[in-house]
Amino acid sequence: MSYPKTYRAWRRSATPYPLWLVSSTERLPEKLGPHDILIKIHAVSLNYRDHAMLQEGGYPIPVEVGGVSGSDCAAEVVAIGVSATKFSIGDRVAPTVDLLCLTGDEREMEFLALGGNGPGTLQEYAIFDEHVLVKLPSHLSWEEVRVISSLYKHSSTC
Repeated sequence: MSYPKTYRAWRRSATPYPLWLVSSTERLPEKLGPHDILIKIHAVSLNYRDHAMLQEGGYPIPVEVGGVSGSDCAAEVVAIGVSATKFSIGDRVAPTVDLLCLTGDEREMEFLALGGNGPGTLQEYAIFDEHVLVKLPSHLSWEEVRVISSLYKHSSTC
């Protein structure tokens, strides 16, 4: 599947509060990193935390200024880095919520939250390292699998 050079994303506006979600045009790189997976996002769910991040004092940890919102999505793999082995084109996937805590054995105290202080899912395309993606069932619609993607991702031991 070919993909465009640009795509739409929705970023948090700058202060003053309350913040808004603002449409922006983003560029995809010409070449992926060795373990990168390019996904086309088909469905996103916005949660209370996404709304709370727009309110002053509404979210308990700092968020990326101007960052892309959203942490739950259902997406399709559309391109794969040369050394990536976990996924195939067409697989249905979702990124994990904490991009640093993947197995529960990590000892780092840092937290890289999807859609908070890390990249978000409220965009048409995104690139993630293959290790932060999980496979989603193929027999459900994009909307159905988007809802259960949060169950897959939040069942981590971190």
